[in-house]
Amino acid sequence: MRIFIINNFGHDFSQAQKLFDEEVTFINLTTGIINPFNTDRLLAVFEKKLKQFDFCYKKDYIIISGSPILVGLFFMSLHKYVNYDRLNLLLYDMKQKRYKLREV
Repeated sequence: MRIFIINNFGHDFSQAQKLFDEEVTFINLTTGIINPFNTDRLLAVFEKKLKQFDFCYKKDYIIISGSPILVGLFFMSLHKYVNYDRLNLLLYDMKQKRYKLREV
């Protein structure tokens, strides 16, 4: 199982791993401070990673993280290269301090 992290800016994602009984591989699509206005480069990065890892909605999850522009560009890339009716998301609940699984 793989968890794609849109932007890893040093957050502890270990809580997400606890939701699954199997081994989890985290894939950082971007890391650190990202210039959200460099859209062409970001689209190229996302498209390369999505092709490289052969994204599959049945076994892969996405942690939404980073600026709204970054998140929008990621989903735009995902829709271009991956044609699925649904996605698995891991959303962080600030009140309960844990991740929750959502299928959309």
